[in-house]
This record gives sequence, structure tokens and C-alpha cells, in this order.
Amino acid sequence: MGMLDTLIHGGTAFLATVAQKIMVKEVMLGEESGFENKHKVKFKLQRTVDYRANVQDIANYLMMLMTDASLRNKMGQAGRERVYSSHK
Repeated sequence: MGMLDTLIHGGTAFLATVAQKIMVKEVMLGEESGFENKHKVKFKLQRTVDYRANVQDIANYLMMLMTDASLRNKMGQAGRERVYSSHK
């Protein structure tokens, strides 16, 4: 959760909106999760397992940063100050 403490939309970062929530009723797990290979887990209710960002938001924010040096400097400084002040 450290990212949520340091990323402030419009201050230290730009956060894209969610374009798609990935929902599942079942998942396949294996040895990496402590189960036998191809262990199937079914949920009574669908669960959110991932999010996909709005790519248009990402494109717009990147364009803003690429074309505005003062914005890049301002946000970079804000990020440094936020991290530094949280470790005093």
C-alpha cells in the first residue's frame, strides 16, 4: 500500500481511471500458491482480480508531461518532498 501513500493525483503522479474490472468466478492455482498443479477454486460470488487502466488517460497524462517541463519539475519536487517528509 506504499504507493497509495506517495501517489497523489495531480500532485506527485497522474492516476488513470479504471477502464475495466476483471471479474472471475473461478481461478486455477498451482504449486506457486501452495496447491497441487491445476487446483481449481470456485467462488460463490464473482471476485475482482485485476483492473485495466484507461489508455486514453495514460496517453493524455504522458502528453502533458512530455510537453510541460515545469509540470515535470513541479511533480518531481512534490514527490521528493513527500517521500522525504514521511521518513523524518
